[in-house]
Amino acid sequence: MNDSDLNLQNQGKQEYRSLAKNSFYSAISIYLVIFYSLALSFLMARLISIEEWGIYILANSYIFIVVQISRTFPPSLWMTLNYFLPKYYVLEKKSKFKSFIKKSLILKLMFLIPLIILSVSLFTFLSYLFSPSLNGHIILLLILSPLIFIDAINIIFQSINRGFNNFKLNVLMFLLRFALNVCLLILFFFLNYNVTIEIIGVINVVSYLIPFIINLMVLLKYFYKLDNTEEDNLTYREVLKLSLHYGAPLIVNNFIGNFWIQAQQIGIGNLETKSEVTGFTNAISYSKVANSFSMSLNNPLVNSFTRIYNKDKFERIKWIYNFTVKYSLLISSFISGILFLSADFYLVLIYGENYLIFSPFFKLLIITVVFRILYAPLNSLISSKDKTKLLAPIQLIKLIVEAILFFGALIYFDTTIAIMTIIVAEIFGFLFYCYLSTKIGKLKLDIIPLFFQYLIFFSSLSIAVFINDIFISNLYKNIINTLNLDLLIRLPIFTILIFTVLFLALNILSKILVKKDLEDIQNLLNKEQGIEKVLYKMLSFLKKITYYD
Repeated sequence: MNDSDLNLQNQGKQEYRSLAKNSFYSAISIYLVIFYSLALSFLMARLISIEEWGIYILANSYIFIVVQISRTFPPSLWMTLNYFLPKYYVLEKKSKFKSFIKKSLILKLMFLIPLIILSVSLFTFLSYLFSPSLNGHIILLLILSPLIFIDAINIIFQSINRGFNNFKLNVLMFLLRFALNVCLLILFFFLNYNVTIEIIGVINVVSYLIPFIINLMVLLKYFYKLDNTEEDNLTYREVLKLSLHYGAPLIVNNFIGNFWIQAQQIGIGNLETKSEVTGFTNAISYSKVANSFSMSLNNPLVNSFTRIYNKDKFERIKWIYNFTVKYSLLISSFISGILFLSADFYLVLIYGENYLIFSPFFKLLIITVVFRILYAPLNSLISSKDKTKLLAPIQLIKLIVEAILFFGALIYFDTTIAIMTIIVAEIFGFLFYCYLSTKIGKLKLDIIPLFFQYLIFFSSLSIAVFINDIFISNLYKNIINTLNLDLLIRLPIFTILIFTVLFLALNILSKILVKKDLEDIQNLLNKEQGIEKVLYKMLSFLKKITYYD
Protein backbone atom coordinates (compact mmCIF):
# COMPACT_ATOMS: atom_id res chain seq x y z
CA MET A 1 0.00 0.00 0.00
CA ASN A 2 1.52 3.35 -1.05
CA ASP A 3 1.49 6.55 1.01
CA SER A 4 -1.44 7.99 -0.96
CA ASP A 5 -3.67 4.94 -0.30
CA LEU A 6 -2.68 4.91 3.36
CA ASN A 7 -3.54 8.60 3.67
CA LEU A 8 -6.98 8.04 2.10
CA GLN A 9 -7.59 5.11 4.44
CA ASN A 10 -6.68 7.24 7.45
CA GLN A 11 -8.97 10.03 6.21
CA GLY A 12 -11.83 7.55 5.87
CA LYS A 13 -11.23 6.18 9.36
CA GLN A 14 -11.15 9.70 10.77
CA GLU A 15 -14.48 10.53 9.08
CA TYR A 16 -16.15 7.39 10.46
CA ARG A 17 -14.69 8.08 13.90
CA SER A 18 -15.97 11.65 13.75
CA LEU A 19 -19.46 10.47 12.77
CA ALA A 20 -19.52 7.90 15.58
CA LYS A 21 -18.45 10.44 18.20
CA ASN A 22 -20.79 13.16 16.94
CA SER A 23 -23.75 10.76 16.83
CA PHE A 24 -23.00 9.68 20.37
CA TYR A 25 -22.78 13.26 21.65
CA SER A 26 -25.96 14.17 19.76
CA ALA A 27 -27.79 11.21 21.33
CA ILE A 28 -26.55 12.22 24.78
CA SER A 29 -27.92 15.74 24.22
CA ILE A 30 -31.40 14.49 23.35
CA TYR A 31 -31.60 12.02 26.25
CA LEU A 32 -30.27 14.67 28.63
CA VAL A 33 -33.19 16.89 27.58
CA ILE A 34 -35.59 14.09 28.52
CA PHE A 35 -33.88 13.48 31.87
CA TYR A 36 -33.70 17.23 32.50
CA SER A 37 -37.45 17.60 31.85
CA LEU A 38 -38.25 14.84 34.36
CA ALA A 39 -35.91 16.30 37.03
CA LEU A 40 -37.31 19.77 36.48
CA SER A 41 -40.90 18.52 36.71
CA PHE A 42 -40.09 16.69 39.96
CA LEU A 43 -38.63 19.84 41.56
CA MET A 44 -41.24 22.28 40.24
CA ALA A 45 -44.05 20.11 41.60
CA ARG A 46 -42.52 20.40 45.07
CA LEU A 47 -41.49 24.06 45.03
CA ILE A 48 -44.64 25.75 43.74
CA SER A 49 -48.36 25.04 43.58
CA ILE A 50 -50.16 23.59 40.57
CA GLU A 51 -51.73 27.00 39.86
CA GLU A 52 -48.34 28.78 39.99
CA TRP A 53 -46.82 26.13 37.74
CA GLY A 54 -49.63 26.71 35.25
CA ILE A 55 -48.89 30.46 35.26
CA TYR A 56 -45.17 29.79 34.77
CA ILE A 57 -45.88 27.44 31.83
CA LEU A 58 -48.20 30.01 30.28
CA ALA A 59 -45.57 32.77 30.59
CA ASN A 60 -43.02 30.49 28.95
CA SER A 61 -45.54 29.78 26.18
CA TYR A 62 -45.81 33.50 25.38
CA ILE A 63 -42.01 33.73 25.29
CA PHE A 64 -41.78 30.55 23.21
CA ILE A 65 -44.01 32.04 20.50
CA VAL A 66 -41.53 34.89 20.07
CA VAL A 67 -38.60 32.43 20.29
CA GLN A 68 -40.07 30.39 17.42
CA ILE A 69 -40.32 33.54 15.28
CA SER A 70 -36.71 34.44 16.14
CA ARG A 71 -35.55 30.94 15.14
CA THR A 72 -37.40 31.03 11.84
CA PHE A 73 -36.01 34.26 10.37
CA PRO A 74 -33.80 34.72 8.47
CA PRO A 75 -35.16 31.48 6.95
CA SER A 76 -33.79 28.58 9.04
CA LEU A 77 -30.39 30.25 9.23
CA TRP A 78 -29.11 27.74 11.77
CA MET A 79 -30.00 24.82 9.48
CA THR A 80 -28.27 26.58 6.57
CA LEU A 81 -25.15 26.90 8.73
CA ASN A 82 -25.34 23.14 9.46
CA TYR A 83 -24.82 22.53 5.73
CA PHE A 84 -22.50 25.29 4.51
CA LEU A 85 -20.03 25.52 7.40
CA PRO A 86 -18.85 21.86 7.13
CA LYS A 87 -18.72 22.30 3.34
CA TYR A 88 -16.48 25.39 3.48
CA TYR A 89 -14.38 23.89 6.28
CA VAL A 90 -13.59 20.67 4.43
CA LEU A 91 -12.86 22.60 1.21
CA GLU A 92 -10.53 24.80 3.29
CA LYS A 93 -12.34 27.96 2.22
CA LYS A 94 -11.66 29.62 5.55
CA SER A 95 -12.46 33.15 4.35
CA LYS A 96 -15.95 32.06 3.28
CA PHE A 97 -16.29 30.06 6.49
CA LYS A 98 -15.46 33.09 8.66
CA SER A 99 -17.51 35.57 6.63
CA PHE A 100 -20.54 33.24 6.69
CA ILE A 101 -20.39 33.11 10.49
CA LYS A 102 -19.86 36.84 10.89
CA LYS A 103 -22.55 37.95 8.46
CA SER A 104 -25.03 35.32 9.68
CA LEU A 105 -24.75 36.67 13.22
CA ILE A 106 -25.13 40.27 12.03
CA LEU A 107 -28.18 39.38 9.91
CA LYS A 108 -29.68 37.54 12.87
CA LEU A 109 -29.10 40.57 15.14
CA MET A 110 -30.63 42.93 12.56
CA PHE A 111 -33.84 40.90 12.76
CA LEU A 112 -33.61 39.99 16.45
CA ILE A 113 -33.09 43.41 18.06
CA PRO A 114 -36.31 44.97 16.62
CA LEU A 115 -38.19 41.78 17.55
CA ILE A 116 -37.03 41.99 21.18
CA ILE A 117 -37.85 45.73 21.40
CA LEU A 118 -41.31 45.04 19.96
CA SER A 119 -41.90 42.09 22.34
CA VAL A 120 -40.80 43.93 25.48
CA SER A 121 -42.88 46.94 24.46
CA LEU A 122 -45.87 44.67 23.95
CA PHE A 123 -45.41 43.04 27.37
CA THR A 124 -45.01 46.48 29.01
CA PHE A 125 -47.55 48.75 27.34
CA LEU A 126 -50.19 46.13 26.61
CA SER A 127 -49.78 44.27 29.88
CA TYR A 128 -53.56 44.28 30.41
CA LEU A 129 -53.80 41.68 27.61
CA PHE A 130 -51.61 39.23 29.51
CA SER A 131 -52.38 40.11 33.12
CA PRO A 132 -55.65 38.12 33.49
CA SER A 133 -54.16 34.83 32.27
CA LEU A 134 -50.99 35.37 34.35
CA ASN A 135 -52.87 36.47 37.49
CA GLY A 136 -50.97 39.76 37.52
CA HIS A 137 -47.47 38.19 37.17
CA ILE A 138 -46.53 40.49 34.24
CA ILE A 139 -43.02 40.97 35.63
CA LEU A 140 -42.41 37.27 34.85
CA LEU A 141 -42.64 38.01 31.10
CA LEU A 142 -39.98 40.73 31.43
CA ILE A 143 -37.74 38.43 33.51
CA LEU A 144 -37.97 35.70 30.85
CA SER A 145 -37.54 38.12 27.90
CA PRO A 146 -33.71 37.74 27.72
CA LEU A 147 -34.33 34.12 26.67
CA ILE A 148 -35.56 35.43 23.31
CA PHE A 149 -32.09 36.82 22.57
CA ILE A 150 -30.12 34.01 24.23
CA ASP A 151 -32.02 31.20 22.50
CA ALA A 152 -31.91 32.82 19.04
CA ILE A 153 -28.13 33.33 19.20
CA ASN A 154 -27.48 30.10 21.07
CA ILE A 155 -28.99 27.98 18.30
CA ILE A 156 -26.61 29.74 15.89
CA PHE A 157 -23.71 28.99 18.26
CA GLN A 158 -24.68 25.30 18.26
CA SER A 159 -24.55 25.22 14.44
CA ILE A 160 -21.15 26.96 14.47
CA ASN A 161 -19.88 24.38 16.99
CA ARG A 162 -20.98 21.66 14.56
CA GLY A 163 -19.24 23.54 11.75
CA PHE A 164 -16.02 23.21 13.75
CA ASN A 165 -16.98 19.53 14.18
CA ASN A 166 -17.24 20.12 17.93
CA PHE A 167 -20.48 18.38 18.94
CA LYS A 168 -18.97 17.73 22.36
CA LEU A 169 -19.10 21.45 23.22
CA ASN A 170 -22.88 21.50 22.69
CA VAL A 171 -23.25 18.63 25.17
CA LEU A 172 -21.00 20.33 27.74
CA MET A 173 -22.90 23.61 27.48
CA PHE A 174 -26.22 21.83 27.98
CA LEU A 175 -24.81 19.89 30.94
CA LEU A 176 -23.69 23.16 32.50
CA ARG A 177 -27.15 24.69 31.99
CA PHE A 178 -28.80 21.58 33.39
CA ALA A 179 -26.49 21.53 36.43
CA LEU A 180 -26.98 25.24 37.19
CA ASN A 181 -30.76 25.12 36.90
CA VAL A 182 -31.32 21.91 38.84
CA CYS A 183 -28.69 22.56 41.53
CA LEU A 184 -30.09 26.02 42.31
CA LEU A 185 -33.62 24.61 42.52
CA ILE A 186 -32.40 21.78 44.79
CA LEU A 187 -30.70 24.37 47.00
CA PHE A 188 -33.96 26.29 47.43
CA PHE A 189 -35.79 23.01 48.02
CA PHE A 190 -33.54 21.97 50.93
CA LEU A 191 -33.45 25.48 52.40
CA ASN A 192 -37.26 25.43 52.55
CA TYR A 193 -37.18 28.89 51.01
CA ASN A 194 -40.48 30.39 49.86
CA VAL A 195 -39.80 30.21 46.13
CA THR A 196 -41.83 32.36 43.77
CA ILE A 197 -42.23 31.81 40.04
CA GLU A 198 -40.29 35.04 39.48
CA ILE A 199 -37.28 33.54 41.31
CA ILE A 200 -37.58 30.37 39.19
CA GLY A 201 -37.63 32.62 36.10
CA VAL A 202 -34.40 34.35 37.21
CA ILE A 203 -32.76 30.95 37.83
CA ASN A 204 -33.80 29.82 34.36
CA VAL A 205 -32.33 32.92 32.69
CA VAL A 206 -29.06 32.66 34.67
CA SER A 207 -28.71 28.97 33.78
CA TYR A 208 -28.98 29.93 30.08
CA LEU A 209 -26.77 33.00 30.30
CA ILE A 210 -23.61 31.52 31.86
CA PRO A 211 -23.15 28.70 29.26
CA PHE A 212 -24.01 31.25 26.54
CA ILE A 213 -21.13 33.54 27.62
CA ILE A 214 -18.68 30.60 27.89
CA ASN A 215 -19.66 29.33 24.43
CA LEU A 216 -19.18 32.83 23.01
CA MET A 217 -15.65 33.02 24.45
CA VAL A 218 -14.73 29.57 23.07
CA LEU A 219 -16.04 30.45 19.60
CA LEU A 220 -14.15 33.75 19.56
CA LYS A 221 -10.97 31.82 20.30
CA TYR A 222 -11.66 29.35 17.45
CA PHE A 223 -12.69 32.13 15.08
CA TYR A 224 -9.58 34.26 15.46
CA LYS A 225 -7.30 31.23 15.16
CA LEU A 226 -8.56 30.63 11.60
CA ASP A 227 -6.37 32.11 8.88
CA ASN A 228 -7.96 33.76 5.87
CA THR A 229 -7.63 32.03 2.49
CA GLU A 230 -7.48 33.49 -1.01
CA GLU A 231 -11.17 33.32 -2.02
CA ASP A 232 -13.49 36.33 -1.64
CA ASN A 233 -15.61 36.79 1.46
CA LEU A 234 -19.34 36.22 1.20
CA THR A 235 -21.53 39.31 0.99
CA TYR A 236 -24.69 39.86 3.05
CA ARG A 237 -26.74 39.33 -0.08
CA GLU A 238 -25.04 36.00 -0.79
CA VAL A 239 -25.57 34.77 2.78
CA LEU A 240 -29.25 35.76 2.69
CA LYS A 241 -29.65 34.12 -0.73
CA LEU A 242 -28.09 30.88 0.54
CA SER A 243 -30.38 30.98 3.57
CA LEU A 244 -33.46 31.44 1.38
CA HIS A 245 -32.37 28.71 -1.04
CA TYR A 246 -31.45 26.12 1.57
CA GLY A 247 -33.44 27.16 4.66
CA ALA A 248 -36.84 28.15 3.26
CA PRO A 249 -37.76 24.57 2.20
CA LEU A 250 -36.78 23.37 5.68
CA ILE A 251 -39.20 25.86 7.24
CA VAL A 252 -42.00 24.41 5.10
CA ASN A 253 -40.94 20.87 5.98
CA ASN A 254 -40.92 21.61 9.72
CA PHE A 255 -44.27 23.38 9.46
CA ILE A 256 -45.86 20.32 7.83
CA GLY A 257 -44.54 18.06 10.62
CA ASN A 258 -45.70 20.37 13.43
CA PHE A 259 -49.05 21.02 11.73
CA TRP A 260 -49.79 17.30 11.48
CA ILE A 261 -49.25 16.73 15.22
CA GLN A 262 -51.60 19.62 16.04
CA ALA A 263 -54.17 18.36 13.50
CA GLN A 264 -54.20 14.91 15.12
CA GLN A 265 -54.77 16.42 18.57
CA ILE A 266 -57.55 18.72 17.31
CA GLY A 267 -59.19 15.80 15.49
CA ILE A 268 -59.23 13.64 18.62
CA GLY A 269 -60.46 16.59 20.72
CA ASN A 270 -63.41 17.23 18.41
CA LEU A 271 -64.34 13.66 17.49
CA GLU A 272 -63.52 11.86 20.76
CA THR A 273 -63.23 12.85 24.42
CA LYS A 274 -61.00 15.68 25.68
CA SER A 275 -59.23 13.26 28.05
CA GLU A 276 -58.07 11.21 25.06
CA VAL A 277 -56.25 14.29 23.75
CA THR A 278 -54.22 14.28 26.98
CA GLY A 279 -53.51 10.55 26.66
CA PHE A 280 -52.52 10.86 23.00
CA THR A 281 -50.26 13.89 23.65
CA ASN A 282 -48.50 12.15 26.55
CA ALA A 283 -48.11 9.00 24.44
CA ILE A 284 -46.40 11.03 21.69
CA SER A 285 -43.96 12.42 24.27
CA TYR A 286 -43.27 8.87 25.53
CA SER A 287 -42.63 7.55 22.01
CA LYS A 288 -40.10 10.34 21.45
CA VAL A 289 -37.84 8.63 23.98
CA ALA A 290 -37.51 5.66 21.62
CA ASN A 291 -37.33 7.89 18.57
CA SER A 292 -34.62 10.08 20.08
CA PHE A 293 -31.76 7.85 18.98
CA SER A 294 -32.72 8.08 15.30
CA MET A 295 -33.39 11.81 15.64
CA SER A 296 -29.95 12.32 17.16
CA LEU A 297 -28.30 11.08 13.95
CA ASN A 298 -29.65 13.91 11.80
CA ASN A 299 -27.10 16.68 12.45
CA PRO A 300 -24.03 14.38 12.60
CA LEU A 301 -25.07 12.72 9.32
CA VAL A 302 -25.64 16.06 7.55
CA ASN A 303 -22.22 17.15 8.81
CA SER A 304 -20.43 13.96 7.71
CA PHE A 305 -22.27 13.50 4.40
CA THR A 306 -21.54 17.12 3.46
CA ARG A 307 -17.84 16.68 4.22
CA ILE A 308 -17.62 13.40 2.29
CA TYR A 309 -19.62 14.65 -0.71
CA ASN A 310 -17.24 17.55 -1.08
CA LYS A 311 -14.36 15.08 -1.14
CA ASP A 312 -16.11 13.01 -3.87
CA LYS A 313 -16.00 9.83 -1.76
CA PHE A 314 -19.48 8.47 -2.50
CA GLU A 315 -18.53 4.86 -1.68
CA ARG A 316 -17.98 5.89 1.92
CA ILE A 317 -21.51 7.32 2.03
CA LYS A 318 -22.97 4.00 0.84
CA TRP A 319 -21.22 2.15 3.65
CA ILE A 320 -22.17 4.74 6.29
CA TYR A 321 -25.80 4.78 5.12
CA ASN A 322 -26.34 1.01 5.35
CA PHE A 323 -24.36 0.70 8.57
CA THR A 324 -26.35 3.56 10.15
CA VAL A 325 -29.72 2.10 9.09
CA LYS A 326 -28.80 -1.37 10.37
CA TYR A 327 -27.65 -0.27 13.82
CA SER A 328 -30.25 2.48 14.12
CA LEU A 329 -32.92 -0.21 13.74
CA LEU A 330 -31.08 -2.51 16.17
CA ILE A 331 -30.83 0.14 18.91
CA SER A 332 -34.23 1.78 18.29
CA SER A 333 -36.06 -1.55 18.30
CA PHE A 334 -34.33 -2.63 21.53
CA ILE A 335 -35.24 0.68 23.25
CA SER A 336 -38.79 0.43 21.84
CA GLY A 337 -39.19 -3.08 23.25
CA ILE A 338 -38.11 -1.99 26.74
CA LEU A 339 -40.42 1.04 26.62
CA PHE A 340 -43.33 -1.06 25.33
CA LEU A 341 -43.01 -3.39 28.30
CA SER A 342 -42.49 -0.51 30.76
CA ALA A 343 -45.41 1.64 29.56
CA ASP A 344 -47.81 0.73 32.40
CA PHE A 345 -45.13 1.32 35.03
CA TYR A 346 -44.35 4.74 33.52
CA LEU A 347 -48.04 5.71 33.44
CA VAL A 348 -48.58 4.84 37.10
CA LEU A 349 -45.27 6.34 38.27
CA ILE A 350 -45.62 9.68 36.46
CA TYR A 351 -49.37 10.22 36.10
CA GLY A 352 -51.19 7.77 38.39
CA GLU A 353 -53.42 4.69 38.13
CA ASN A 354 -56.21 6.62 36.36
CA TYR A 355 -54.00 7.04 33.30
CA LEU A 356 -53.71 3.27 32.69
CA ILE A 357 -56.69 3.57 30.33
CA PHE A 358 -54.22 5.18 27.89
CA SER A 359 -51.85 2.19 27.94
CA PRO A 360 -52.87 1.08 24.39
CA PHE A 361 -52.03 4.58 23.08
CA PHE A 362 -48.55 4.43 24.58
CA LYS A 363 -47.78 0.90 23.36
CA LEU A 364 -49.10 1.40 19.82
CA LEU A 365 -47.21 4.67 19.29
CA ILE A 366 -44.01 2.98 20.51
CA ILE A 367 -44.41 0.42 17.70
CA THR A 368 -44.51 3.21 15.09
CA VAL A 369 -40.95 4.24 16.03
CA VAL A 370 -39.27 1.15 14.58
CA PHE A 371 -40.52 1.97 11.07
CA ARG A 372 -39.01 5.49 11.11
CA ILE A 373 -35.36 4.47 10.97
CA LEU A 374 -34.86 5.67 7.36
CA TYR A 375 -36.10 9.21 7.94
CA ALA A 376 -32.95 10.68 9.51
CA PRO A 377 -30.43 9.03 7.12
CA LEU A 378 -32.36 9.88 3.94
CA ASN A 379 -33.30 13.42 5.02
CA SER A 380 -29.66 14.02 5.98
CA LEU A 381 -28.48 12.66 2.63
CA ILE A 382 -30.91 14.90 0.73
CA SER A 383 -29.88 17.93 2.82
CA SER A 384 -26.18 17.23 2.27
CA LYS A 385 -26.78 17.17 -1.51
CA ASP A 386 -28.38 20.64 -1.27
CA LYS A 387 -31.78 19.27 -2.34
CA THR A 388 -33.83 20.42 0.65
CA LYS A 389 -36.68 21.45 -1.67
CA LEU A 390 -37.50 17.71 -2.00
CA LEU A 391 -38.12 17.22 1.74
CA ALA A 392 -41.50 18.96 1.97
CA PRO A 393 -43.11 17.12 -1.01
CA ILE A 394 -41.82 13.79 0.34
CA GLN A 395 -43.28 14.46 3.79
CA LEU A 396 -46.52 15.75 2.25
CA ILE A 397 -47.08 12.49 0.32
CA LYS A 398 -46.65 10.46 3.50
CA LEU A 399 -48.86 12.88 5.46
CA ILE A 400 -51.73 12.61 2.95
CA VAL A 401 -51.72 8.80 3.23
CA GLU A 402 -51.57 8.97 7.03
CA ALA A 403 -54.28 11.67 7.24
CA ILE A 404 -56.73 9.65 5.11
CA LEU A 405 -56.21 6.54 7.25
CA PHE A 406 -56.13 8.37 10.60
CA PHE A 407 -59.22 10.55 10.17
CA GLY A 408 -61.13 7.75 8.44
CA ALA A 409 -60.55 5.51 11.47
CA LEU A 410 -61.27 8.37 13.88
CA ILE A 411 -64.62 9.13 12.22
CA TYR A 412 -65.83 5.54 11.86
CA PHE A 413 -64.13 3.84 14.82
CA ASP A 414 -62.15 5.31 17.76
CA THR A 415 -58.77 6.72 18.78
CA THR A 416 -57.16 3.30 19.34
CA ILE A 417 -57.98 2.19 15.78
CA ALA A 418 -56.81 5.58 14.49
CA ILE A 419 -53.43 5.07 16.17
CA MET A 420 -53.23 1.60 14.60
CA THR A 421 -53.53 3.28 11.19
CA ILE A 422 -50.45 5.36 12.08
CA ILE A 423 -48.52 2.07 12.22
CA VAL A 424 -49.85 1.19 8.73
CA ALA A 425 -48.85 4.66 7.49
CA GLU A 426 -45.35 4.27 8.97
CA ILE A 427 -44.93 0.92 7.18
CA PHE A 428 -45.89 2.71 3.96
CA GLY A 429 -43.41 5.46 4.87
CA PHE A 430 -40.64 2.90 5.38
CA LEU A 431 -41.27 1.29 1.96
CA PHE A 432 -41.55 4.73 0.34
CA TYR A 433 -38.20 5.79 1.85
CA CYS A 434 -36.62 2.51 0.70
CA TYR A 435 -37.66 3.45 -2.85
CA LEU A 436 -36.40 7.01 -2.44
CA SER A 437 -33.05 5.77 -1.09
CA THR A 438 -32.55 4.03 -4.41
CA LYS A 439 -33.93 6.75 -6.71
CA ILE A 440 -32.70 9.92 -5.01
CA GLY A 441 -29.82 8.63 -2.91
CA LYS A 442 -28.55 6.22 -5.61
CA LEU A 443 -28.03 3.68 -2.83
CA LYS A 444 -28.71 -0.01 -2.59
CA LEU A 445 -30.25 -0.89 0.76
CA ASP A 446 -29.56 -4.23 2.45
CA ILE A 447 -33.26 -5.10 2.69
CA ILE A 448 -33.04 -8.77 3.77
CA PRO A 449 -31.13 -8.08 7.03
CA LEU A 450 -33.66 -5.33 7.83
CA PHE A 451 -36.54 -7.77 7.29
CA PHE A 452 -34.93 -10.24 9.72
CA GLN A 453 -34.38 -7.44 12.25
CA TYR A 454 -38.09 -6.61 12.21
CA LEU A 455 -38.95 -10.31 12.51
CA ILE A 456 -36.60 -10.65 15.50
CA PHE A 457 -38.04 -7.59 17.24
CA PHE A 458 -41.68 -8.63 16.95
CA SER A 459 -40.91 -12.30 17.74
CA SER A 460 -38.89 -11.42 20.86
CA LEU A 461 -41.55 -9.01 22.10
CA SER A 462 -44.45 -11.40 21.40
CA ILE A 463 -42.74 -14.40 23.07
CA ALA A 464 -41.78 -12.31 26.12
CA VAL A 465 -45.36 -11.03 26.53
CA PHE A 466 -46.79 -14.56 26.02
CA ILE A 467 -44.48 -16.11 28.63
CA ASN A 468 -45.34 -13.32 31.05
CA ASP A 469 -49.10 -13.72 30.62
CA ILE A 470 -49.07 -17.52 30.88
CA PHE A 471 -46.31 -18.34 33.36
CA ILE A 472 -44.77 -15.33 35.11
CA SER A 473 -47.39 -12.66 35.83
CA ASN A 474 -49.01 -14.19 38.95
CA LEU A 475 -45.69 -15.40 40.35
CA TYR A 476 -44.15 -11.95 39.92
CA LYS A 477 -47.09 -10.25 41.66
CA ASN A 478 -46.79 -12.66 44.61
CA ILE A 479 -43.06 -11.91 44.95
CA ILE A 480 -43.64 -8.14 44.82
CA ASN A 481 -46.45 -8.35 47.39
CA THR A 482 -44.32 -10.48 49.70
CA LEU A 483 -41.46 -7.96 49.52
CA ASN A 484 -43.85 -4.99 49.93
CA LEU A 485 -42.53 -3.40 46.74
CA ASP A 486 -45.89 -2.20 45.43
CA LEU A 487 -44.21 0.51 43.34
CA LEU A 488 -42.72 -2.20 41.08
CA ILE A 489 -45.97 -4.14 40.56
CA ARG A 490 -46.37 -2.62 37.08
CA LEU A 491 -42.71 -3.07 36.07
CA PRO A 492 -42.35 -6.54 34.44
CA ILE A 493 -38.67 -7.07 35.28
CA PHE A 494 -38.59 -10.75 34.29
CA THR A 495 -40.40 -10.03 31.02
CA ILE A 496 -37.88 -7.30 30.17
CA LEU A 497 -35.03 -9.74 30.90
CA ILE A 498 -36.62 -12.41 28.66
CA PHE A 499 -37.06 -9.89 25.85
CA THR A 500 -33.45 -8.70 26.21
CA VAL A 501 -32.00 -12.22 26.13
CA LEU A 502 -34.17 -13.28 23.18
CA PHE A 503 -33.49 -10.08 21.26
CA LEU A 504 -29.70 -10.28 21.64
CA ALA A 505 -29.55 -14.04 21.08
CA LEU A 506 -31.62 -13.93 17.87
CA ASN A 507 -29.65 -10.98 16.50
CA ILE A 508 -26.41 -12.86 17.14
CA LEU A 509 -27.65 -16.19 15.76
CA SER A 510 -29.03 -14.54 12.62
CA LYS A 511 -25.67 -12.79 12.13
CA ILE A 512 -27.17 -9.30 12.41
CA LEU A 513 -24.85 -8.50 15.29
CA VAL A 514 -21.38 -9.72 14.29
CA LYS A 515 -17.89 -9.29 15.71
CA LYS A 516 -16.60 -7.51 12.63
CA ASP A 517 -19.10 -4.67 13.01
CA LEU A 518 -18.29 -4.34 16.70
CA GLU A 519 -14.57 -4.28 15.90
CA ASP A 520 -15.16 -1.64 13.20
CA ILE A 521 -16.88 0.56 15.80
CA GLN A 522 -14.14 -0.12 18.36
CA ASN A 523 -11.50 0.93 15.84
CA LEU A 524 -13.18 4.32 15.64
CA LEU A 525 -12.83 4.87 19.39
CA ASN A 526 -9.94 6.00 21.53
CA LYS A 527 -10.00 3.46 24.37
CA GLU A 528 -8.00 5.77 26.62
CA GLN A 529 -10.49 8.66 26.64
CA GLY A 530 -13.49 9.07 29.00
CA ILE A 531 -16.75 8.29 27.22
CA GLU A 532 -15.03 6.43 24.39
CA LYS A 533 -13.36 4.19 26.95
CA VAL A 534 -16.74 3.23 28.43
CA LEU A 535 -18.15 2.51 24.95
CA TYR A 536 -15.07 0.46 24.11
CA LYS A 537 -15.60 -1.77 27.17
CA MET A 538 -19.31 -2.21 26.39
CA LEU A 539 -18.46 -3.33 22.86
CA SER A 540 -15.79 -5.70 24.25
CA PHE A 541 -18.48 -7.36 26.38
CA LEU A 542 -20.78 -7.71 23.36
CA LYS A 543 -17.93 -9.27 21.39
CA LYS A 544 -17.57 -11.95 24.07
CA ILE A 545 -21.17 -13.11 23.57
CA THR A 546 -21.03 -12.77 19.77
CA TYR A 547 -19.94 -15.92 17.97
CA TYR A 548 -19.94 -14.89 14.32
CA ASP A 549 -17.27 -12.88 12.56
